[in-house]
Amino acid sequence: DHRDLHSFPTRRSSDLAGRYQPLLSADEVERAGRYKFDHLREAYILGRGVTRSILARRMDADPRAMRFEYSSYGKPSVVGVEEWHFNVSHSGSLLVCALTDAGPIGVDVERVRPMPDAAAIAERFFSTTEAQRVLAAPPESVAALFFETWTRKEAFLKATGTGLSRDLHGFTVSSGPGEIPKLERIEEPDDDPALWTLRAFVPAESYVSALAVRAPIGEVTLRRFDP
Repeated sequence: DHRDLHSFPTRRSSDLAGRYQPLLSADEVERAGRYKFDHLREAYILGRGVTRSILARRMDADPRAMRFEYSSYGKPSVVGVEEWHFNVSHSGSLLVCALTDAGPIGVDVERVRPMPDAAAIAERFFSTTEAQRVLAAPPESVAALFFETWTRKEAFLKATGTGLSRDLHGFTVSSGPGEIPKLERIEEPDDDPALWTLRAFVPAESYVSALAVRAPIGEVTLRRFDP
């Protein structure tokens, strides 16, 4: 089986965005035109173009011919391609694209930054066990633990295709030094955590990322894509 996590920076020159724009569909070009600021428009074009390039390489397809469809919760898939699953996430100046032929996949990336309200957010949105870990963490470790937990939860939500419409208290992920990434509990609706694989990464300095797959998988290859 195949499983890859690609990461690449989105802050690049307008010349580079211009080279990738021809890969985009008409609706993507139209959406890019809605951005008022050049750096946001160029990041969107580069993100879409590179994602198309990564998927096309794995799927042996023409990146310009690929069409995407979206679930009711916005999860993308490639029209006519059932054997490959992918997901994309963006934070700060980094974008990650995860793909596999093993099963439904979700990925999240976050830039680790100071979080003065981490405890309050954890108490509101995390499960009781997850929130207790954040509350018990030393002050210097709170932000890292918060984003470690958040990316693992978000990756699971995106893999299920439900996104934030699902009750965030209804499942628990592992976190903390030395803890193996895994789903510890899944309820509402019930699911077997043993059916899920969770992986965690540091794709770049000051970033954390996680991916979730509803299938047993081995090692995941982390690739840094240089446009």
